[in-house]
Amino acid sequence: MDSVASDIRSLINVKILNYVVSIGEFAFYKCVSLVSISISTKMNSIETKTFCDCESLQEIIIPATITSIGKGAFANCSSLHK
Repeated sequence: MDSVASDIRSLINVKILNYVVSIGEFAFYKCVSLVSISISTKMNSIETKTFCDCESLQEIIIPATITSIGKGAFANCSSLHK
């Protein structure tokens, strides 16, 4: 595994700042250590499988500006369902 993939898998908290307007599909795929996410109010959608397999994800702050959530965006985020 390359160092970039290794680094992103070890993320714990993510705050997506207001200058970010979009995040691509699978951007945080299998970030197994990710516990919380705060999303920019400039964003209006969460793409397909963006946070798929983030099994430790417990908290996500989704602003009212999000009007579309892609298929499987939070698939297999088992800690969200507790």
